[in-house]
Amino acid sequence: MTQQPSDNPAAAAPAGGPLSEARRRLVLDCRAVVANTLPKLLSGLFERLDDALFAQGDKGGAAPMTTMRELRLLHKPIEGRLLDAILRRFDALWAAAGVEPPSERRAAVSEDSLSLVDESDLEESLAITNMVTKGENRYYRDLFAIAKRFEHLLGRPEGSLDEKGLPIAPAVLAQQFREAAQGLPGDINTRLFIFKMFENEVMNYLGGMYDEINALLVGQGILPKLPHKLHTHPVSPSVRRARGEEIPEEEANKGRHGEGGGEAEGARVLEGLRELVRWRREAVGGAEEAETLPAVDAAALMRALSQLQQAAPAPDQAAGELVKGELLRQFQIGHGAGARNSIGRSEEDIIDIISMLFDFILEDRALADSMKALIGRLQIPLLKVAILDRNFFSKKTHPARRLLNVLAQAAVGWSDDGDRSPNSLYGRVETVVNRVLTEFTDDITLFGVLHDDFTNWHEQEHKKAESTEARATQASEGKERLALARLRVRENLDRRLSSHGKVPKVVQQVLEEAWSDVLRITFLRHGPESPEWRQGLEVVDRLLWSVETKHDNKQRKELLAAIPNLLKELREGLLGISYDQHKMTKLFKDLRNAHIACLRNEDMGEMVEPPTRPRPEAAPTPSAAEAAVPAGETAPPADPILHQVEQLTVGRWVEFRRPDELPQRNKLAWRSRVSDMMVFVDRRGLKTAEMRVGELADAIRADAAVILENVEKTLMERALDAMKGALQRSKEEAAAAHHEG
Repeated sequence: MTQQPSDNPAAAAPAGGPLSEARRRLVLDCRAVVANTLPKLLSGLFERLDDALFAQGDKGGAAPMTTMRELRLLHKPIEGRLLDAILRRFDALWAAAGVEPPSERRAAVSEDSLSLVDESDLEESLAITNMVTKGENRYYRDLFAIAKRFEHLLGRPEGSLDEKGLPIAPAVLAQQFREAAQGLPGDINTRLFIFKMFENEVMNYLGGMYDEINALLVGQGILPKLPHKLHTHPVSPSVRRARGEEIPEEEANKGRHGEGGGEAEGARVLEGLRELVRWRREAVGGAEEAETLPAVDAAALMRALSQLQQAAPAPDQAAGELVKGELLRQFQIGHGAGARNSIGRSEEDIIDIISMLFDFILEDRALADSMKALIGRLQIPLLKVAILDRNFFSKKTHPARRLLNVLAQAAVGWSDDGDRSPNSLYGRVETVVNRVLTEFTDDITLFGVLHDDFTNWHEQEHKKAESTEARATQASEGKERLALARLRVRENLDRRLSSHGKVPKVVQQVLEEAWSDVLRITFLRHGPESPEWRQGLEVVDRLLWSVETKHDNKQRKELLAAIPNLLKELREGLLGISYDQHKMTKLFKDLRNAHIACLRNEDMGEMVEPPTRPRPEAAPTPSAAEAAVPAGETAPPADPILHQVEQLTVGRWVEFRRPDELPQRNKLAWRSRVSDMMVFVDRRGLKTAEMRVGELADAIRADAAVILENVEKTLMERALDAMKGALQRSKEEAAAAHHEG
């Protein structure tokens, strides 16, 4: 009997062969999303291009108006060629599975046109490469999910579909747009402007299409538990208008630049840094000569940097000078008689900016020297990243910045213990650095892959450390709670005994040797605000009242009526803590004799004096700030170091320096609410030290300890802030000196 194919789209697909009817319908639904979305995105693109060119022409000049008129004629043919090419590739993916597309016009597309790199037009190729790289970084997880679900539908083995090669991937769309737009009018600047608009209006809104396809597949049960959360990417205004949605005017009119503030913000940040760097260059070396030598082209510059990257220069070398010196040798760059070439002004600025950034990184006290040296080897790769993608300076989620930041954040608590094994923190960071040096050419997605791999490992290590740290702090918290319970019991008993006067010795024994344990356990279990705690103290008050002299029959009758309940509560409380039966019998016998004597107004036996002050061993330990306050004053003296330590919060890192030992970094994991005791752990969560506030303050004064500052900021933020601050201060000081002169 032949088994019929399942009509359930979510069922595991047979390897090869035609799809079931339900699966074919699902594939065609996904195709319809592409066929409906891309024309709307392209329509929005050409509408925005028309507006932009009209605005340029309105300011004067015939070129923009000519380009605008030609684009209006070419709009539909370009859109048709692009859509045909994408759908043809989509259909080819499913052809072997027996999915027949709707009958549509087809345009021949040469496979040779799919190459991104055209050596004859490097600037255009670089612009498209950057566009694709950013798209792949942004949509990596969405495309990964689509690829896995398509594999499931086709019954193919895992990994057989490359998400970068999907028919709707950024690289394919950019390639096909470039091919479809071969007849675009204008010079290279016009074409670059059109490609930038394509990025803003199409590439930056592909996420909405990916969301819709993933939602369709998940809705039909196709790998719904895939470890990937469906994103909610912004949907293009042109697509939303086609759906009949109302678009706010300010949203419809503003420029779109994608995630994180986009190109305009990136340009502003970079231009501010370039201005400061140029000012410093002129202040140190005088005004630059007007450059007349031809600039080394971008491709040759990147190849030269890749050679330097493979050479892995020593981390303490000034990379800016190293790069310039090597380029001088390779390309005869300079200003002398033998100079034949120059570095482009923009590239030279970026070289200096990255050099300064790493100067500040290598001075950052939040990182140990060995780890700074290791991370410093990323200087030339990140210089290449900054040349390829200027958003590196402004976009906090840039994959290269995220990798640099996570490596530095993991290294904050690292102490050089000599462990360089592959699975140690140093070994893991070293592996990442070596992979960047050996594998990175111009594909920025490598940084995202390395970031995710390292983050997964680091999170597992962090969880282990948290578990170990929790055990260390729980032990300290247990001691703290026990000490606090003893203190509160002692305070309450001493206050009551002191206000009462002499008491029979047996009462003192009951309270201090037996009932104090009941109170401590009650405090620990229920807390000082609980009814149980108040009831325990009431028993103390009634016991003390029960041995006060009774002056008349009325008082003696009240005592006689109260004794049974009092003894019952005392007995139940002591039984609840498993108090020694023999001792309890003796105490109750002596207490009964004291009560009989009190009722008869007779001598109750040996009497003891109340405590006159808190016992030294029970007194709370004063904090360092309290101990520093002279008598009669209400505020501590001005001591910035002591104040800094007093304000130290849990989670802050301190570097301890001991003679003849490497510096050790420890984190404040716990501090007492009763005393000024602090507990420190290492990055593995192991307890390393206990010390008081005053002891740490003394260590800081002696340069035996230093609190690591600003580690809550990322490394790039710290370096950029330090760089901009230093340059701005230098500029202001020079301006002030000039003004005074």
